[in-house]
Amino acid sequence: LSASAELVCDNLMCAKVGELCLCKFSIALPKIAHVSELRLRGNGMDRWPELWRIPGLHILDVSENRLQSIPREIAQLSHLKELRISHNDLESLPEE
Repeated sequence: LSASAELVCDNLMCAKVGELCLCKFSIALPKIAHVSELRLRGNGMDRWPELWRIPGLHILDVSENRLQSIPREIAQLSHLKELRISHNDLESLPEE
């Protein structure tokens, strides 16, 4: 999704102007709620979008970002079979 112009922030008051913005991504979530595979690799994300709103997600690639933790809500993705999260700044894992 890094090439999607729809997700690039155009709000001049936002620190992410000209880049992929999670607020824009959250607005787009209802449009992609049916996808089973989502690749968000290399987008410079330092926090997670509300991906748990995509219940049928099977494969999620958030590699090569700046994520520091995995949120507990990831457990809500009951169909998730593969989580690619290498090359991030992980400091902690969710507790069971």
